[in-house]
Amino acid sequence: MQESILKGDRGGVYRDTRKVTTNRGTKETCSRLINCPFRIDGKKKVSGSWILKIGNLENNHRASKDISGHPSSRHLSKEEVLRIKEMIIACIQPNQMLTSLRQSNPQLLAVSRDIYNCIAKSCKEILAGRTPIQALLDKLADGGFHYNVKNDDEGRLTHLLFAHPKLIALRKSYSNVFVMDCTYKTNKYKMPLLDIVGVTSFNSSFYSCFAFQRGK
Repeated sequence: MQESILKGDRGGVYRDTRKVTTNRGTKETCSRLINCPFRIDGKKKVSGSWILKIGNLENNHRASKDISGHPSSRHLSKEEVLRIKEMIIACIQPNQMLTSLRQSNPQLLAVSRDIYNCIAKSCKEILAGRTPIQALLDKLADGGFHYNVKNDDEGRLTHLLFAHPKLIALRKSYSNVFVMDCTYKTNKYKMPLLDIVGVTSFNSSFYSCFAFQRGK
């Protein structure tokens, strides 16, 4: 027989005792798990029918007024996950992703945390065991970019210069005027992105190359 246990999503006890440090000091993390005793045991017979045995019908909490408080009610469909992956590629912000999904499905119960979790899972799948830097270098190589890296004594990347062959050809043709500026000065790795822009004889601009460099 196949056995299964049915219990509330507030059953069990959260074992992680790590603390989170905030600007207001240190506080303990919280959990929705409060060791709710509700439990029903089930056994599936060969015929396909189930035998249910009541373990405990008591609850140590009040009924939820909003079903969205239960993660099991906020599952994203396969189509919605696919749309999120497409919006990740399009560099759409998480709050805009959620708004777009709700416009398509007004009954959607997902919250912003579910979108962030989906993004994290999708990014993990894209990395496929690689570090973000390894994935970036692979992407540059696949796109035909020329690049050069510089690491510190501990092997950590400090500088990354990359350019496409077409940009290099333009730079050779119009090498008189270049404008350099560090855009996107803040990011997760604290490495500003340096844009080097060239100017043609027709007074139009083009990207010459890009460089990530460790900020001081």
